[in-house]
Amino acid sequence: MRRPANLLNGIDLVTLRILLAAQEERNLARVAERENIAISAVSRRIAEFEQRYGFTVFDRHDRGVTPTPDGAKLLARVLVVIGELEQVAGELLDRRDGVTGVVRIQAHMSAVMAGLPEKLASFVSQHPGIDFELDERTSLEIIHAIQAGICDVGLISGTVDAPGMEL
Repeated sequence: MRRPANLLNGIDLVTLRILLAAQEERNLARVAERENIAISAVSRRIAEFEQRYGFTVFDRHDRGVTPTPDGAKLLARVLVVIGELEQVAGELLDRRDGVTGVVRIQAHMSAVMAGLPEKLASFVSQHPGIDFELDERTSLEIIHAIQAGICDVGLISGTVDAPGMEL
């Protein structure tokens, strides 16, 4: 049996969070309160998910909901996926806030000889989320690389003119 090309259509993070909350809370009213969504919307999202994928995630009873055996297996996988997505989001925020990232540096030989690698190593030991790519180039190559966006920082000879650049 062929799977449809749009396999992920109908899966959204809100529904996945609702499924996980229902597993934890075992009560749709508490899920609705926790996720700040109407109880009818919680119930509808779960029902639509179950209908789309053709199996029952929760047994419903007068005291709430309980995951079916298949539902429990699914929810264990969903928990891993949501955890991974939260980790990615955290990494993106760290990158945005300058806590992690890669700084591309091109340096003239005089800067390299003046102890630049040692200074970068010291910086990295204090800021382990920042990595550097260091390439040795001529000053004219570095100016071109900065203008072209190939590197972030360029260390050039003091005897070279670089009009229009902050030195």
